[in-house]
Amino acid sequence: MWRTASITLAAIALAIAGAMVLFASGPVDMTQDAFPHRTGIGIALPDAKYAVDERVTEYWEDHRTPKTTTTLYDNGELRVDTHRRDGTIEVRDLFYPQDADTQSGSGIPKGSGIPKDSGIPKDSGIPKDSNISIGTRQLKAHATIGTDGVTYLTDIAYYPDGKKQRSGMLRTDKSYQITTYFEDGLHVRMNELVGAKGEPLFQSILRLDGSVQQMARQNEQSFDVTTYDEQGNAIKTSARAKYWTRETTYHADGKTAKTDFLMELYKTTASYFADNGQLTQKREFDSWRMTATFYKDGVPAYRQTWRLLNKDAVKPEQVRNYSLIEAAVLDAEGKASWRVTFNWETGLPAMIESGMDKASHDLVSQVTRKWYGKDGYLELVLVKQGEYGPEISRREYTPAEGILPDAIPAYLKEPVPFEVPPKPVPPQPPPMF
Repeated sequence: MWRTASITLAAIALAIAGAMVLFASGPVDMTQDAFPHRTGIGIALPDAKYAVDERVTEYWEDHRTPKTTTTLYDNGELRVDTHRRDGTIEVRDLFYPQDADTQSGSGIPKGSGIPKDSGIPKDSGIPKDSNISIGTRQLKAHATIGTDGVTYLTDIAYYPDGKKQRSGMLRTDKSYQITTYFEDGLHVRMNELVGAKGEPLFQSILRLDGSVQQMARQNEQSFDVTTYDEQGNAIKTSARAKYWTRETTYHADGKTAKTDFLMELYKTTASYFADNGQLTQKREFDSWRMTATFYKDGVPAYRQTWRLLNKDAVKPEQVRNYSLIEAAVLDAEGKASWRVTFNWETGLPAMIESGMDKASHDLVSQVTRKWYGKDGYLELVLVKQGEYGPEISRREYTPAEGILPDAIPAYLKEPVPFEVPPKPVPPQPPPMF
């Protein structure tokens, strides 16, 4: 049996490409990514095991051009194609099996060219000993086709009880407009618009009470899909473009961003916001590290850099393990004023530097760098004029002197919880040389 989405896309595919059978019989397989996965749309292909049981064709006066083609499938469904005098299909009707659970009446719309007391046209030329039954059948789908014989102008489908399931119409700009209904045949379940080349342009999914559950729209850069709660507040927006994907979640007001994940090919930028809209932290992920910047009242406060230990963790369900390799105190402009670099194997400080923020402004202030050995003791203190200026002083130390690193604020080393972006950054390919 046809699923709702199957009938939907089958009509679209023929309206656009004219290469597929709209009312094929039996179950269908849904291909992925023909439309974003949240929309419930895919290309509908007939299942090969449902074969034609019998086909009868009535011809026009030339005895060569088909006038009516009636096809009975071995699952009991019946299809009737009405042809123009040039042989192109003008109307296509598909009927449920004769023993389907239907209400009284044929369910055949006016103007279909099919008498109400029969599932097939009069004078169809069907032999009396044919297996094709002329008993009353419930109409499953009806379509009108343009003069080219392949472009669908309108289509309508029904549930087995005769209630409307969906309807479609070709617009003047060659886009196709589709409306899908709940089982009651009255309340709209989904509105869709597909472009002339088959590209998705718009979709809205509604609840039974008429509220919007999800809305999708094509813009100049991306295809955006937003999900809403029952009060009409946005929950999440997903945007897909050629080279990036963006996913944004919202606080309870449906307007203020809670998380924002921009996932590019070799980098993911994750931003986290408080309910007042102020940025609390921002993380940049690449194939070997994670850099986390933390904010206080929306102003940069400090930064951590973590090394990715298991680079093969590229699936969303895999846990990524990190080791802290650097931490820095930031000024209001986000520049480091104090920084410590850790030995990623031992976890001990390898270098501590200070004064960089002032030196970056006046190019005169002193920058002090202290290097430590693997055992954690001070080895060298170097003072320079400006961050990259001439050397002012240098002093070396031995482990025997036992000088330990300067005190490091505990918060700089503490992991901060965060929501992991849904799309890990894949490992970078090996260098060419």
